[in-house]
Amino acid sequence: MKQLCVIFCFAAAALFCSVSFSAAQNEKITENEMKISVTVSGKQFSAVLFQTKAAQEFAEKLPPVLHMRDYNRNEKFCDLPSHDFTLEKTVPSAIRSGDIMLYGTDTLVIFYKDIAPNRYAYTPIGRIENAEELHSVMNSDIVTVYFEL
Repeated sequence: MKQLCVIFCFAAAALFCSVSFSAAQNEKITENEMKISVTVSGKQFSAVLFQTKAAQEFAEKLPPVLHMRDYNRNEKFCDLPSHDFTLEKTVPSAIRSGDIMLYGTDTLVIFYKDIAPNRYAYTPIGRIENAEELHSVMNSDIVTVYFEL
């Protein structure tokens, strides 16, 4: 019985330490992310750009204004003038409202609804924070989106 109790205590301590370590790693990651402002149909949102080469390139070429069209009633997209992004494609199992991604070589996508499962490859760029209100401003076929550092 004592051995079982000791094993349980070690397992609980290991779990606690790994959770604490993961949280510390996440804090470091978010500490290094670049904050931007994204205004959609007059509503301003905060967003973060990820620590990726593609996100850095996007920030350097940050388009001041984009007119984004609807696709599948869950995302807005727009072809960017530049085709020279470093692609780091992944196939996320699920997409969350607020995700900012690059599809193909030059199509910027902002998701305003969750999608699961997903089967398409994207290059992650960033994420709009507090995306709960995003759906309400994406209600027309074409929306105007402003990006600011």
